[in-house]
Parts: sequence; structure tokens; C-alpha cells
Amino acid sequence: MEQVLLWLAIVAPFIGFVLILAGVHPRWTAIAVTFVAFTSGAFLYATTGGGIEIIADAWKVKWLELPLVGRVDFGFNIDGVSMPLLLLSVAVSFAAVLVSSNVKDRNAEFYSLILLISGGASAAFTSIDLIGMYVFHELALIPTFLLISRFGYGAGRASVATRMAVFLMLGSLLALVGIVGLLQMMPEQVRTSNLQEMRQFFSSTPPVEGVPSWVFSVLIIGFGVLFGLFPFHSWAPAAYAACPAAVAMLHAGVLKNFGIFVLLVGPFTMFPIFGNDEFVRFMVPILGALAACNMLLLGLAALRQDRLDVTIGYISLMHMGYLVLGLLADDVFTLSSVVMLMFSHGLATAALFAWISYLRPTSSTLWINDLTGAGCKSPELMFAFGLAMMASIGLPGLAPFAGEILLFLNAFEKRTLLTLTAMVGLIVSAVILLRIYRKVFQLKGLATHDQKVYSFGLCERFTAILLGGLLIMFGIFPKWLSEPAFETILALKEQTADIKVVRLGYGTE
Repeated sequence: MEQVLLWLAIVAPFIGFVLILAGVHPRWTAIAVTFVAFTSGAFLYATTGGGIEIIADAWKVKWLELPLVGRVDFGFNIDGVSMPLLLLSVAVSFAAVLVSSNVKDRNAEFYSLILLISGGASAAFTSIDLIGMYVFHELALIPTFLLISRFGYGAGRASVATRMAVFLMLGSLLALVGIVGLLQMMPEQVRTSNLQEMRQFFSSTPPVEGVPSWVFSVLIIGFGVLFGLFPFHSWAPAAYAACPAAVAMLHAGVLKNFGIFVLLVGPFTMFPIFGNDEFVRFMVPILGALAACNMLLLGLAALRQDRLDVTIGYISLMHMGYLVLGLLADDVFTLSSVVMLMFSHGLATAALFAWISYLRPTSSTLWINDLTGAGCKSPELMFAFGLAMMASIGLPGLAPFAGEILLFLNAFEKRTLLTLTAMVGLIVSAVILLRIYRKVFQLKGLATHDQKVYSFGLCERFTAILLGGLLIMFGIFPKWLSEPAFETILALKEQTADIKVVRLGYGTE
């Protein structure tokens, strides 16, 4: 049963893509298949305990045999790390389709490309093979560029899409070089990119001192470009400002987590990476400094922005610094918090991009000064945006709070200065979002402002219930995220290091 639910969650968007190409109604097809994917993912999450119970009879088959890489397997499975990200992917995909009712021209092209992003993201997070993850991620990236250039905002959207494509393709190539370099550590006769077999090989052959530090460095830089690590972030704010709402939701909320996800399930749990003296001496301080720039400098940059969409883009980049902090602390708890924050901040970011898109037709602009009072006459929009904003700044009772507390408490001893920087960054982002909320939803509108009242329809209300409900549910019950992530990461770490654990509930001592 679990295998059927997993395949439905992954394959449904691809089926919808084919149906739209065959001439079936684009919007209703997209809604139907993303709903099937979401309900399948939700049932799978419930039946597997959030990924604690992996699918024992998961199907796989040999896919390719490549030089330098070896055997590549085709197949999918879930665990406590990939299952939350699958749920994030299918939930945001469904919401992204629902909020795209304003797309009228070339809607078959629009919805078919959205479904490719959705299916590619879900497949990337659940693939059992490292090369398979890479391939499906690239499949999801390509429609992003096309959608920005054809359906985006602003006269320069084509150049923005091109710049984004150049950055992300270069990052992908660097990441691929690192993956190939890693696979070269395996003898040719057993070489494979199947993650489980890689773990078995490396756990039986202590490899960390033998792995050149450049492999780790290239992997981190390549995937760092993908998730917007400073100073490789400059493609992101302008791209998110030019994106249609659905694309911004899927990329900033879902796809941008892919780089952190691969680093987490790859080198940071596959090896005792901090046993490599050269890496610790040179790369860790540099990576910590870059993460601090994400959390602080990009926060200050967000403070100076005049456009709401660009500001939210910078804040989404700030959050990636918290995830790098969790990786550098290299603790089972902090790595669990990385999973929690990928899911919860992904939801909050997607919700913010969804709701700011409704201010565009309301006021015909996204310049912050021109939005004064623009949301005052729409209580539904006021509540939905406020909930997403409060989640983004870590309000207790909403999903990001537990992950942030878990991260700060456990990272403080190992990465004290970087943790303090993260706390300051959190305050900066709170100041930015609270100021925006006050201006847009609480102040009286300017005399020259042509305010329009926007009333939510059925799709918008369902989106608000979906995204807001998930933020509240996992805020009230954070163990539904933390326990599966903890058990999975602990099992992965135990394969690469001698970890003595005393379980108290789901924790360690």
C-alpha cells in the first residue's frame, strides 16, 4: 500500500502533464493531479509515521551504466528526512496550482510546466540514487526558467531568467563534479551511485582521510549556489520578483532546499566529515563566515529594499544560513532541526509568495511605500499573510519555532558566534516583516491610493486552510517532524561513527 501511495505522489503530476498535452482542460487537470499527489503524500506520511517506517519492498531497477559513475538505479523510497520534503513538495504544488487562477493565456503551457516542476521535485527528494536525485532536480529546474521568461513580471524577465539559468547550471555542474569525484573513491567493479550501497561501502572502508578535501569543497560550493549561499545568491531576489506566484512558491519554498538535502543525506551523514583535518581547518571557517553573511548581511540588504517581493526573496535566503549552521554543528539534534526548518520555512515562504501576489492586482504595484493600507479592506488576506509572516519569524505554536529552538540550543556550544549571529538575523527579519505588515495591513491608505477590496474565492480559502493548517499542525505537534528525522539521522550517523546513545523518548543524552 505504501509503495502505491509513494508512486501516486510522484507520478500523478507527470500523468497530468501528458493529459494536458493530449488536450484535456489544463487547470482542472492540474488541480486534480496535484490533489491526488497531496492526498497520497499525506496518507503516506501518516501510515509510515513520518518516514520512520521505510518501504521494505520498495521497487528498484538498474537504470543506466555510466563511465566514471558506474551503475545508476531507478527507484524511490522514503525515510524521516525525505518524507517531510515529499509532503512539502506535494502540498506546495497543490497550493501553487490553486492560486494560479489568474493565468488565462497559454494556460496549457503554464500548467504543464508547473506539473513538471512538481513531479521533478518529488522524485528528486525520494530517489534512492544520488545521480537520480540530480537528474530529477534538473528536470524540475528547466521549466522554472521557461516560466519566468514567458509568464513572469517586468520587462527584464527574460534577462533575469537567463541570469538565473547561468548561475544554477554552473552550480549544478560543480555539484556533479563533486559527485563524480566522490564516486571515484569506489573501485570500478562495485561503483554505483545507489545511496544505500555507497553507505555500505564507505562504512566498511574508513574513507574520510582518503577523500580529497576538494571533493567536499566542490560539493558544498556547487550545492551552495543552488540554495543561494552568499556570495552566490545574487540570482535569487530578482528572479523571485520576476516569478509568477506559483513558480516563486515552488522554487523558493521547495526546490531551494535540494542543495541542503543532498549535503545532509550525502557527505554530512555518509562520512565523519569533520574527521578530515584539512576540511575542518580551511573549509569550515569559510563556510561559517558565508552562512553568517546569509543571516546578517542579507538581512540588512532586505531592510533596505523598496519592493515587497524582493524583500521576501532576501528573507528566504536568510533562512538558508540557519540550515548551514545546523550542518556545521554536526549534531544529531541540529541535523534533525535542519529537516524541520526545511519543511516549515518552505511552507512559510511559499505562503508569503502566494499572498503577496494578491497585493499586485489589488494595488497594481509591489513598491512598499505604494502599498500603504492596501490590505486593510481584505481581512482574509490580512489573516493569511499575518499567519505566514508570524511563522517566518518563529512565533511559538507555528511550525518553524520548534526547529529554530532545537537548532539554537544544540548549536550554541559548538558554533557559539554563528548561533548568536543567527539570533540577530532572526530579530532583523522580524523587524522587517512586522514593519511591512503594519504598513500594508494596519495603516490608513494614502489619499492617492486606488484601493480595491479583494475577497477570497474558494481556491484561495482552500489554499489558506492548507498552508496555514500545516503550519499550525506541525507547530502544535513538532514531534511529528522531529522524531522521524532524529531516528533516520541517528541511523545514518551510526554507520559512520561510534555514537553512544541513550534514548529518552526520541532524544539522546
